[in-house]
Amino acid sequence: MNKEHRFGECNGKLIQALAALDPAGESFLHKTKLKPLLDLTGAELVDSENAVAKKFLCTEIDALPNETWTVAKIDKIW
Repeated sequence: MNKEHRFGECNGKLIQALAALDPAGESFLHKTKLKPLLDLTGAELVDSENAVAKKFLCTEIDALPNETWTVAKIDKIW
């Protein structure tokens, strides 16, 4: 059973948006995946800022592969 069927389309997209905040996930900071969360909060995504943040964070994460990276850890460090 896929997420959309189980949780409904809207909630499924919110779950995918939350998953896009996971530094270990394949969709980390993917702008189209984040959109439902941005819409919910009324936030705006600036493509250039998102690209710089994603590149910076991925570089930092790759430099320390033995670390466990979470949103809370990233928030605490930066």
